[in-house]
Amino acid sequence: MHPLPFLGNIGLAAAALRNYALSLAEVLRGRGVHVGHVPISAALAPGSPASPEAVAEAHWSLHTGRDRHEVILGDLAVVRAAIAAHTVEA
Repeated sequence: MHPLPFLGNIGLAAAALRNYALSLAEVLRGRGVHVGHVPISAALAPGSPASPEAVAEAHWSLHTGRDRHEVILGDLAVVRAAIAAHTVEA
């Protein structure tokens, strides 16, 4: 969803997966198949916007609601701030 330079290698795969999932959703619309995608921009930890419970709920809401194809968990600004706090300038 949002490029981060140090994740460039996995970013390619994540972008391709998102494109594939949303393309499938469009192609399969009206055929009884629902495709969903849950990109995560937060730590997978208790109390996080991407806690295990939040991830499970996002997938469940996509499955039962079938009213959207994507649920984004987390906040990129928070991720960038956490990275900046742990980055040492050379």
